[in-house]
Amino acid sequence: MNQKVLAPALFVVVIGALVVQLLGMVRDRHDTYEWFEPIQDVLWELNKNYVTEPDFEQLQLGAIQGMIDTLDDPYTEFIPRKEIEGFRKATEGSYAGIGAEVNILDGWLTVTSPMVGSPALDAGIQAGDQVRAIDGMTTEGEPIDLSIKRLTGPPDTEVIATIYRPSAGDSGETFDLTLTRKQIQVETVEGLVRREREQWNCMVDPENGIAYIRIGQFTHTTAQEFRDLLVPLVEDGLQGLVLDLRLNPGGSLAAALDVCDVFLSSGMIVSVKGRAGGEEMATAHASGTLPDFPMVVLVNGQSASASEITAGALKDHGRAKVLGTRTFGKGLVQKVEHELESGAGWLKLTTDHYYLPSGKNIHRQPDSEAWGVDPDEGFYLPLTMAEMRRVVRVQRELQVIREGSGSEGQWDDPDWILERMEDPQLAAAVKSLRSKVTTDEWEATGRVMEADEEIIAQLRLTEERRDLILTQLDRMDREIARLEAFQDESEQEAFYDIIPDDQVITGGIVEIRAPDGRVVTSLTIQDQDQLEAALYRLGLKPADVSGEDADADGDAQEEEAGDN
Repeated sequence: MNQKVLAPALFVVVIGALVVQLLGMVRDRHDTYEWFEPIQDVLWELNKNYVTEPDFEQLQLGAIQGMIDTLDDPYTEFIPRKEIEGFRKATEGSYAGIGAEVNILDGWLTVTSPMVGSPALDAGIQAGDQVRAIDGMTTEGEPIDLSIKRLTGPPDTEVIATIYRPSAGDSGETFDLTLTRKQIQVETVEGLVRREREQWNCMVDPENGIAYIRIGQFTHTTAQEFRDLLVPLVEDGLQGLVLDLRLNPGGSLAAALDVCDVFLSSGMIVSVKGRAGGEEMATAHASGTLPDFPMVVLVNGQSASASEITAGALKDHGRAKVLGTRTFGKGLVQKVEHELESGAGWLKLTTDHYYLPSGKNIHRQPDSEAWGVDPDEGFYLPLTMAEMRRVVRVQRELQVIREGSGSEGQWDDPDWILERMEDPQLAAAVKSLRSKVTTDEWEATGRVMEADEEIIAQLRLTEERRDLILTQLDRMDREIARLEAFQDESEQEAFYDIIPDDQVITGGIVEIRAPDGRVVTSLTIQDQDQLEAALYRLGLKPADVSGEDADADGDAQEEEAGDN
């Protein structure tokens, strides 16, 4: 074609495209204004005629939340400006404060562990210390969120903590510490047990060179933390690894990709597809990949999102065995729009579905029969709620930073270590890795997951949670009845704590006796919370309390507990 003819033709096409685009923009803007008209009408009427003056900030938040609620998506959320700091702390694992994990014990704010590299650790704060006052104001009876808010603040500002340190044989000591707040980065990668204050011991089977590493959440520091812990183990001759992703809710997709890239030298890790854009694919790179060694990844029903990407990619590439139970099934990607143009807050928005290397979209829909990442064949090993609670309890005990951490116990004895951890899934993973390390054959230390087994397991878990809620509701009803009875002593009803909270009876025996005292049957207690829920629902009472004496004893017991 003649270039002189082509140039005007291209000019006309370009101008035509611009006109169409401008017309579309004008039409979209007109539609937007039209869409807002009824909202403006309602706002006008509320402002003009409502019986009391409306709270316009709440009206605005309610309108925004109403739009989001219609999406029926629990992962899309609006973060108001005043809540941004808390959101950043939860998602990025970073905040400014003194760096101490705390809880409420006996009515006081109590340190469960100082944190790595924190002002609290540098000042000598220890696990078990009570923070009796903050800047001279008591913490007794104060909600934990308020105490934490007073301890946190801008970096390089000072806060005075009044510490009470209990000690055996006397009344303890009380002293003030002036601490300078600093930016705290929460650890997301942990080993087996603390060693020498801030260092981790990761060896779960020193004799066979098998290590254990747990990732609690994926943040922007996770990949570097992971390398810092893993690379020295590899340099020391690591033979096998247990990577624990149980109870990991996910987090940063970029961090999960970086962790996968440590083990994979090529191939797709994950792909994402959304309505607004095309497919994007993340691939592994040979640079920085560690040598191949056997690996087992532990997962459960609370392993979600980024942790599912990690487990799924390693499984699909044959790089690791996956042991445990089916994962949560969150196959959605969220992006956070920092600082909306209005300045009203942030918007965390679901934008994409992600797909594993096998092409599977793991997201769980209400009618899904399969979802998430399943364990490898022969590696399905569920735990009861009571077993999982024991696992978490032991992990928390061993992660506390204290003088002489990790020095007590036989941490060079694999059998003693596994007994100390009280973790059947970890024990099964180590057993399988021992087989692979010594014979080059994987030993299936779980079982094959039957069809619909995870659906049934989800049903049982939901039933257990419901029963626990019902137990709490029953306790509340009894307490309400007891308090109401003060208005009329004749209506007073006994309140029973069937199993005292400080008693651990899981693994014990329940005997059922006939009226003449004969033992009809004996039953092993698998979960004391479930037992107490069942006893409440049956309306059973302690055998040595009845009638009027029961009321009196119940009142005395409750009043004594209240004084404590």
